[in-house]
Amino acid sequence: MRISDLERLRWLRSALASGEARDLRVRHRLSQAEIAAVIHVGQPTVSLWESGKVTPRTAAALRYARLLRRLQENQAAERSTA
Repeated sequence: MRISDLERLRWLRSALASGEARDLRVRHRLSQAEIAAVIHVGQPTVSLWESGKVTPRTAAALRYARLLRRLQENQAAERSTA
């Protein structure tokens, strides 16, 4: 595992614990099912992650972290052009 992957996982755990992951999803008007389809997991899995009942496993966590980071970057880009 690369260092950048470890940093992504650390960021994801923080984003899930703080509610930032859910907030990003909601701000982009995405459902848990839509997120799940993109990262190849079931909707209940995303729900369990967001509720803190389950911690994502490495492969799925990395896909989820990458997606959330893209959403975060898109949000920052939208702010800078507004």
